[in-house]
Amino acid sequence: MKLIRLLTFLAGSVIVVATATATPLSSEQEAMHRSLYGFDGSVKYSPPDNAFKVTFPAKPECKEEEIETATGKVVVHVCWHANSNSELKYSVTFCDGLQVPENANYAGILRESMRSIANATSSSIVEYRSLEIGGFPAIESVMRDQNGVMSLSRYVLAHQRIFSIEFSGWRKGAPMEMANAFMNSFQINIEQ
Repeated sequence: MKLIRLLTFLAGSVIVVATATATPLSSEQEAMHRSLYGFDGSVKYSPPDNAFKVTFPAKPECKEEEIETATGKVVVHVCWHANSNSELKYSVTFCDGLQVPENANYAGILRESMRSIANATSSSIVEYRSLEIGGFPAIESVMRDQNGVMSLSRYVLAHQRIFSIEFSGWRKGAPMEMANAFMNSFQINIEQ
């Protein structure tokens, strides 16, 4: 329940959060990535501890916030880029300081997290599926908010952290090439 409350807080910081991993982009994929985003270059981002890497379409803004929980302090890190021309949003969120028992039902925690975020953002879950990312259990979801804005999200629990990545901001005809270019650029550092 405490983890769900934390994720509800995350939903207030970022409209919906999610997570993913993929293989590095080839030079052809990088060229496609640049043309899809409509910019001359991309910005590769990793946090100071190199827990993950991701390619944003432009320099992301980042912030962190410390939250006191019953089990101690949790630090929530959020990096995002909002493309004002097309109203698309790209974000990555992760938390430090979680204490998830090794024998916990990770899939259940992720499902409840997804539902909690949907409720906190007044969104409906259009579809979701369980998957594995980098050897860790994950969930991918598509949500629609009250205004009809859609988001593609992935969540994964790894190394006592919740990683999330989101692509959102479309109403009709999901821009899947753009979503996949961003989502698939995200990689968790398995060696943590």
